[in-house]
Amino acid sequence: MVSKGVVARGGGELPRWLWIGVPWAFFVSMPVVRLIDQDLHRLLFKNKEGFTEWATVAVLLPGLWAGVGIWRRRRTLPRRWVAAWLGIVTLAALYFAGEEISWGQHLSGWATPDFLARINHQGETNLHNLKGMGIFDNVPRYAIWAWALVAGVVVPWRVRRGRLHLTAGSAADWFWPTWCCFWTALIAVLIRVPDRIDKLTGKQLAIFRDLRLSEPQEFYFALLLAIYLLSVRARLARA
Repeated sequence: MVSKGVVARGGGELPRWLWIGVPWAFFVSMPVVRLIDQDLHRLLFKNKEGFTEWATVAVLLPGLWAGVGIWRRRRTLPRRWVAAWLGIVTLAALYFAGEEISWGQHLSGWATPDFLARINHQGETNLHNLKGMGIFDNVPRYAIWAWALVAGVVVPWRVRRGRLHLTAGSAADWFWPTWCCFWTALIAVLIRVPDRIDKLTGKQLAIFRDLRLSEPQEFYFALLLAIYLLSVRARLARA
């Protein structure tokens, strides 16, 4: 069992370049690159199977590595349900990465089986594009958005403001993300606000005009999962 008093929640368990630098650098680069070179912007942020999609997979890999490390040390966690939860998050990261690359199809270029191509919107070997099967796409998307809002934004903010107290080393302390998840979660929750404004008013914010924000949001969801798992693994190592 991990001892109490060994786990800090201020984000110091991970380097600042990771949980502040990476999310903000990616966010700022979208409109900046668009202003400098629209062809480069299209290549990086708008093309399917472009930079953003591969970056999403890339940030999930260290998260999976952290998840495996956590599972190996699961007996040091205070409750079995915490270990089970972290195992579920690791499997979610694996599913996320697998779906992004169509379980290897984007790497090897194999042909989609006929029966799957007929029921897949994009003719790929994945589940989230199956026709009429939102449970593999919309449900996970809404679930991680809600988790990002509550666990990644609200809880760390309340802890930081002294409005919520978590006993160091408790199950709740290991379950809830620390402050290092805050900025990534905040951007993930808010990044598609310009799309919502556009749908409601028909007037998209100029700085975000022509930006395809659904793919960047997926990048931030992936980064959030990775930072969360890396944070827990780092805290376990220190404990």
